[in-house]
Amino acid sequence: MNDVILNKISVIERCINRINEEYDNNPENLRNYTKQDSIILNIQRACRASIDLAIYMI
Repeated sequence: MNDVILNKISVIERCINRINEEYDNNPENLRNYTKQDSIILNIQRACRASIDLAIYMI
């Protein structure tokens, strides 16, 4: 695999880890707007990296 693919995979993994850290398997964490913002931002980043990866691979 080349560096672009590895970088995008790393970004996706990092975003998923941050989502899991903030959510912490506790729906009550979604009442905290700061945690909610962090979760949403990381979902968006993971989606963007996934799209970039797919476009790169095509």
